[in-house]
Amino acid sequence: MTSHHQILFSERNGYAKPSEVLIVGDVPQDVANAISSALTRLMQTMDNSIIGGYTSQADELGQYIWTHLMGKSLIDYKTAFHDGREAIAGWIQSMDTEWFRKLDLIEFVLARVESATLRERFISELTERFESLGFGYRILNGCVVDTVSEPELKAIDDAILKSRKAISNHLAKALELHTKRPKGDYVNSIKESISAVEAMVRLDTGELNFKDAVKALKKKSIQLQPRMEEALIKLYAYTNQPDTGIRHPLMETDSNYVPTSAESLYMLITCSALVNYVKTKKTAANK
Repeated sequence: MTSHHQILFSERNGYAKPSEVLIVGDVPQDVANAISSALTRLMQTMDNSIIGGYTSQADELGQYIWTHLMGKSLIDYKTAFHDGREAIAGWIQSMDTEWFRKLDLIEFVLARVESATLRERFISELTERFESLGFGYRILNGCVVDTVSEPELKAIDDAILKSRKAISNHLAKALELHTKRPKGDYVNSIKESISAVEAMVRLDTGELNFKDAVKALKKKSIQLQPRMEEALIKLYAYTNQPDTGIRHPLMETDSNYVPTSAESLYMLITCSALVNYVKTKKTAANK
């Protein structure tokens, strides 16, 4: 058999793989730069807090990072603290530094900064940058936690690559809008995610009304667990609430409730999983 490069669905249609835009298990250079910059700004602010008559809190933090996190000898930490800070920044930005050690640094710093104001400022800066860069981690209670797992990425990937074109188009657009830079279009991402589910049940049943279409799945021998059927209908109802603005284009952006990155990602993952779930049920029914 002649070997040749197969042009896959995602390449033909310009779809990005979820793992390329929702980053987990790695710290790309732009994220490392964001961590380094946030730490630099934090330490510059801490310079004004002097302890022991001569050492700033920032320099004290730098020495702790140098010895306890990077595992280096204190004697090698430069007397001129700016040199030491540059070395720490270089360690964060280095591709030789294991990616998870860079996330360890965030937790290490938060545990050693006494000022609640400075901690919140550090977290806020990192959260904003992580969100804009599509980085799949956030900071909760001083810990770095993942917002999306490998199985969830695979669920999105499978739903995009292995579904009918109408469904794939909606999910691919939802992914694109969620990861749009510098800020995701979360409302329209949610709209595209739920539209993928809507397209699926309508295509499978021929019904125009969403609730009727879900109920009609059983007529096609696609048996959903009753609670799952109910959850699907309620999920669609959520997108139809006037206070979300998802399916109400005249919604004001200063409303009491505007969907954020968290809701957008939840809907992308959930709707992808639902598409895969119903597809599995349909396959079983056709055997």
